[in-house]
This record gives sequence, structure tokens and C-alpha cells, in this order.
Amino acid sequence: MSVSLSQISLRISKITIDNPQKKNAISLKMMQDFSNCVDTLSKDEQVCAVIVTGGDNSSFCSGFDLGETNSSIAPQEFADNMSKQMQTILLKLSTLPIISVAAVNGYALGGGAELTTSCDFIVTDRSAKIRFVQIRMGVVPAWGGGMRLLEKIGAKEALKLLGTAKLITPETGLSLGLVDAVVDEAVQGAIEYLDQFLYETGKDGERIEYGTEVIRGMKKVINNAKYHGINYEVVEEILKVEREVFSGLWGEMVHFQLIILL
Repeated sequence: MSVSLSQISLRISKITIDNPQKKNAISLKMMQDFSNCVDTLSKDEQVCAVIVTGGDNSSFCSGFDLGETNSSIAPQEFADNMSKQMQTILLKLSTLPIISVAAVNGYALGGGAELTTSCDFIVTDRSAKIRFVQIRMGVVPAWGGGMRLLEKIGAKEALKLLGTAKLITPETGLSLGLVDAVVDEAVQGAIEYLDQFLYETGKDGERIEYGTEVIRGMKKVINNAKYHGINYEVVEEILKVEREVFSGLWGEMVHFQLIILL
């Protein structure tokens, strides 16, 4: 049960979410692991891309590990702290000066669906299923997924997905503009997808490597334009409101009843 960081190559890292008995749900300990992985990436100037994936081929991530509540609904303060911790981790991941790809293998549910949106690109295998199931649990997104989903596909389509818990197949994801590529194997497909950002093919067919500093600089420019344009304080306020709504619903009777039914 861990979130680990490894090297695919000198310039590509991989974050693996591994909790197969719970469909790669993220526990409190795994949140700290995740934070450590992102901190390590932030200090590695040789890396220009990261792939986030699930360690179990049948699941990418199923969100928060509800077992952490000790078989009962945790208090709203716990919900607020948990939400803030993951919001912070995923915001930091999304603002690193490196290109990020979610390699979705199998199910990405709830917080796992939110996690996909924290990456620049989403590559899925053909069995992938993404679903924002929060409404079925009597809550709302808690990890910044509402803001990022709207950014990726627009307010109208985001409301449809969040408000109906519609199952997103690879084909549906492509048509919405949420998914960027559908492949046979998620991680290998993500590596191949990244190739266009790392190399150019010369006239004679030789591969010409783009400099790491250039790739990181490009992402830094995009991040600056993106977050400066809407003001970083505004982002924090958006996440704060999401967190307040989520924690206000956590543990309420409707949430409790729906959790029991799942």
C-alpha cells in the first residue's frame, strides 16, 4: 500500500498508486507518500515529464480509502483536512514545470477521476472507465476536480458529468475532449504520447532531442499564463469553497445513507 516514484528514463518519471485490495484507493499514509513524490519531482531538474498510473491493471485509483474512517463517518474537520491535503498535492503536481500524463488503466472513480484532471493529458487503455461518483455518495468533488474538469471540458459538460455520475468510456472521453488518446496499454501509450514533446524527427528520419531546459521552460510559461491570468489567490479561493461544501456534506444523513448502500 503505497504511492511510489520511479524512473522510466532519465527524463520521464512515474508515480504509481498501489493499493490493489482497495482498487488503489488512497489512504492517509499514501497521501503523504504522494506528497513526498511530488516534492522529489520538484527538485529534479533532469526530469521533464511524469506519468501517473495505478499499480493494479484493473484500477487507476478509486479515490479516498473509506477504511480510514474506521467503519464510521469521520467528523467534518477530518473531511476538510483530507480535502485540503489532496488539493495541495494535486495543485503542486499540476504546477510543476514538467508535462504530466495520467495513464488510466481500468477504473478511475471519484477522487481517482479528479486525479486524472490534475494532469496535463489523459491517456487511457481500452478498458478504462472514468466516473465522478461523488453525487452518488452525497458529496461533491473534494480534490480540486470540479475546477479542473470545468477547465478541460467547459461548465455545461462538467455539470453533466458531476451531476449525473455518468460513466465515461474512452470513446466518450475522446469526444468530450477529456481523454487525449486511447491505447492498448496505458503506461506504454503514455510514453509514446510524450514522445512528441521530447523529440522531433529530422529530414533523414533521425530523432532530434528537445532540450530538457526548453521543455521545462515551455511548461513554466504555460503555468504562468494559466495561473497568473486568473490570479493564484482566486484558485485558492475556488478550492476553499469546494472544500467547505464537501466537508459540510460529509457525515450528513444523506451521505451516511448512500455510503451504506454502496
